[in-house]
Parts: sequence; structure tokens; C-alpha cells
Amino acid sequence: MRDLRPEVRDVRVDAHIPNGIDSLSEDAEPFEARLSSHASVGGRAPESSRSQYDSRSVTGGQAHEHYEPAKYWDDVAQEIAARPGQNILAGDDSPILAYQRSRFLEVFLDALPVSGKDVLEVGCGPGGNLIELARRNANRVCGCDVAPQMLALASSNTQNYASVQVQQVDGQRLPYSTAEFDVALTVTVLMHNMDEMLAPLLLEIARVTRGDLVLIETTTDAAKRSHYSFVLRRPAEYEQILEPAGFRLVDHERLRIDATMKAHRVLTLAFRRWTSREGVRLPRPLVLSEQLVLTITRRVDPLIRPSKGLTKMHFRRVRDDDSPDR
Repeated sequence: MRDLRPEVRDVRVDAHIPNGIDSLSEDAEPFEARLSSHASVGGRAPESSRSQYDSRSVTGGQAHEHYEPAKYWDDVAQEIAARPGQNILAGDDSPILAYQRSRFLEVFLDALPVSGKDVLEVGCGPGGNLIELARRNANRVCGCDVAPQMLALASSNTQNYASVQVQQVDGQRLPYSTAEFDVALTVTVLMHNMDEMLAPLLLEIARVTRGDLVLIETTTDAAKRSHYSFVLRRPAEYEQILEPAGFRLVDHERLRIDATMKAHRVLTLAFRRWTSREGVRLPRPLVLSEQLVLTITRRVDPLIRPSKGLTKMHFRRVRDDDSPDR
């Protein structure tokens, strides 16, 4: 396993902490627990996570013990680094998740208003989305994450993109100035925050955003469910937090890959013995099975309106008087 400790390119910016952040999180987990580099769209979708099958499911948003984001995703980073080929996905390098990412890029990322803008991704993982944002002519792309091994990968993967900067979050704050970014983005990150963590993090992201705030998270139309390391919420829950902060939901869309992801869950269970750790190289029979399944499910996907799945929620700042630092 190669060492993943090259020096991370670090940009220090004086940050203002909005009133209420410390008091809101005083009795909760450290802020670092709210920033995960989870995503095959930046990583992988949570409904395919091993932990879902290994842990009990409960209703509501109570935190589960033993999930330590920095350690968990550092371990995943080690597995990613050991794989042959590209290492830009923070999850399994499988045909189905590669298809999920291609649909994510085509339907969601291509629609983001990033050309000529200053863009922040919170929970950037190994940097795959940072590269795509730079390719889409963003003026400046900043990525932050709590997992140092993931950031080492991100630094290595983005070294040829002058507009990209990466930085480790210190566990207490987002180290950026108020209204510093035109666009802020999360990709399957906020769902890894239990209820007591969600509002403080969202308000902190809102603080540093002067324009568009885009959340790409797995959501559900059913009742909220909490698992080992993530929470499936309704989109309205995110909207209720951001509206008082001056952000209005202007676009809402769920990715139509329901048939494919259901097949992925079945295959993951069938090959569970060989795929118990996230990020490991997948066995050849599983890869061939996914390739075969995709020939069918990708034709069915557009016909199904999913009741849960990867969802783009595009918010836009419409006023400053209720911004979280006022």
C-alpha cells in the first residue's frame, strides 16, 4: 500500500464564524464528523453502502456509534490508491457506479452555473468533481475535506489544474470568508450528518456562498430513515433550513437510475463476501455481472420515476438580510 502523505496544497483564508455555530454544536459530535468525502459521483450512492446491510436501521435522525468519518474515508483512500488505473472515485470502481457517475455528470454537473465563477465543493474526496469543475471553466475551484488521505489523493489528482486548491477542514469551521464563493456544492455529503449536525453545517456553507448553493444528496419521498453512516431525508428538510438563511429552492430533480441501482444492491448482497470493504478492487465475476445487467437496466431507467435516489437541489440566494452571520 503506497504512502498517501504528500504535502497537501493549502490555502489559508481568515474565516468568520457565524453566531450560533459553536453553541449549536457544543453537545454534538465535532464538526469534522459532518464533512465526509462519500460519493461514486464524487464517490458512491448510500443505498449501495455496505454499512446499510451491516447495521440496524432506525427511524429519525439519531446518531450511530462507531462511525468516524475521517478514519473511515482515510481507510477507503488507501484501498482506492491500491487499485490500478484512475483513483478519482471515493468508492467502488464498478461498471454500475461508473454509469451512475456518467449520468451524474451529464444530468447534474453539466447544468451547474460554474463558468467564470469561484466554486467550493465541501467534502471533495479524491478530487474527481474538482477536475470536472475546472474543465467546465470555473475561475477558481476549492475543495475541502476532513480526511487527510483523501485530500492527499485530491492534491495528486488535481496537480495539473492551476485553478484547483484543496484544504483540510480543521474540525471546527469552513476556513473561508463570508460570501467568498459564487457557487457552493455538496455531493452525497450532507446525508452523512445526523440531525443535530445538519443545520449548523448547512448554515456554515450558506455563510460562504453569495450565489448558488447546490446540494446533490440521496433523498426520499417516504419517511426519514437513519442508518449507520447516513440519513435519508426528504428534500423539504433541506429547504426548511436554508430558506430562513435567504436561499430559495429554484430547481429540484432526481436522477433516473432506479432500476440500475436496485440491481446494484442485489449484486452487492450476492457478492458480499468479496466486497465487504469499500473501495476494494471488485472480483471479475461481479464486474461481468454488472456489465450484463447494465445492458438491460439502462434502457429501463428513463421509464421509472424514482421515489428515492440521488437528487439535485439547487438553491439561490435571494436576500442578505437573514444571512447566517447577521
